[in-house]
Amino acid sequence: MPYTRYYRPLQVPLIIAVFFALGFLIYGFSLSDKFVSLNTPSLVSLNPIVHDISWETFKDAFTTFDPELYIPFTFLSYQIDWALGNGTAYIFHLNNLILHILNALIVCWLMTLFSRNRWVGIVCGLVFLVHPINTETVLWISNRKDLLSTFFGRLTLLSYMYYVLKHRKKLLYASIVFFAFGLLSKVKVIMLPFIMLAIE
Repeated sequence: MPYTRYYRPLQVPLIIAVFFALGFLIYGFSLSDKFVSLNTPSLVSLNPIVHDISWETFKDAFTTFDPELYIPFTFLSYQIDWALGNGTAYIFHLNNLILHILNALIVCWLMTLFSRNRWVGIVCGLVFLVHPINTETVLWISNRKDLLSTFFGRLTLLSYMYYVLKHRKKLLYASIVFFAFGLLSKVKVIMLPFIMLAIE
C-alpha cells in the first residue's frame, strides 16, 4: 500500500514544501545564535563530549547519562551540530526545527495509512506541526532527545505497518533497528511494541 495510492506524484513534493514553509514561518524566529539557559549548558555548551568528534567522545556518549537519562544518540547529534556550526547555536536550532517538520510529515504519512484518506493525513500532520504544545520541544536544544526519539519511534511504526501489509522481513528488521535508535535517543519509546501489537 504505497503512498501513490493516496497521492499523485506531484502532490508529494508540494505537501513537503508546504510543511517546510509553514514550519519555518512559525518557528523561524528560533533560529538564533544563542543557547537558552536551563539545562542546555550542561548538555551542550559546557559539555566536553559534544565539543569534539573522536573515538573517546563516542565512547563517552554511550557511557554518560543526562544526568538521569541514557541518550547516546542525542549526544552524537549534538557532536555533529557542534562540528557543523563551529559551536554556534544556530545549527542546533535549525536541526531541531527540521526534525519537528519531518516528524509532522511522518504523522501525515501514518495517518494517511491508518485512515486511508489523504486529507485526514494532511490535516493531522498540519495540526501536529502548528500545535503550540510542541513549541518547547522545538525551541529548547535540550529537548533534542524528544525530537529524535519521536522521529525514530514513528519510523518504527511506519516500517512495521508496511511489514504487516507486505510481509517483507526487511521491513520488520528495519522497525527493530529504528526502535533501538529511538531507545538510544530517549527511552520513552519503550511502549511502542504494545502499539505494534495493536496494529497487528
